[in-house]
Amino acid sequence: IQLHRYIGIPVSGIVVMWFLSGIVMMYTRGMPALSESQSLQLASTVPVAQIALTPAEVMRRNDLALSPQALTINTLQLRPVYRFPDGIVIFADDGEWFDGIDEQTGQEIVATAFQLPTARVVFNEVLFEPDQWTITEQRHLPLLKYTVVDEHDSEVYVSMSSGEIALVTDRKSRFLAWIGAIPHWIYFTGVRTNQPAWFWTIIILSGIACLVSVFGLVLLVTQFEKSSPFNLRNSIRYR
Repeated sequence: IQLHRYIGIPVSGIVVMWFLSGIVMMYTRGMPALSESQSLQLASTVPVAQIALTPAEVMRRNDLALSPQALTINTLQLRPVYRFPDGIVIFADDGEWFDGIDEQTGQEIVATAFQLPTARVVFNEVLFEPDQWTITEQRHLPLLKYTVVDEHDSEVYVSMSSGEIALVTDRKSRFLAWIGAIPHWIYFTGVRTNQPAWFWTIIILSGIACLVSVFGLVLLVTQFEKSSPFNLRNSIRYR
């Protein structure tokens, strides 16, 4: 009885939070992520006329033993590139290796993707550790973070090693995450970046909630006292 009462008071608040945030997630997605349609929308048309080397020629020139089925072709710095596995990026016009981007190049990539002047793309910082929104994008680190001056208050993360836009968030997606996925999954940066701590936080909290619920079901039976004459309200000890 005491455990159910005093542990149940704080735990019930957590359970209500799980229910409400879960309802939000039923009608929205989870954490902000770059969908395939968004990637295509931000991508520039591949300048096919500039492609001077085939994938086989590029691999032969650079002594690469890679599967051509795994490569993709897209545009980087307005030039066609082949993207091979393991993050290898080679320009398709002259066969040069791509060796990463700096702050200014990243700004130009974002401006081109959003079709805006570079003046409306503001550099924020270089991320060597994930922030609240890039917890699941750690494979892209280090990341250049930019703020786009638009009506959506967009924030863009660009991989320094590949030149790819790894993530785009806006005011709406961040707000929905704060009332949905983040409280529901306990997706706070300090906890989520420590996998064992995050795992056991989820296990222990949900385990305690289940245990309190079981105690409540047991008390429903053991504390039931049939009144005479019978009245359900009077037969239940705890109202």
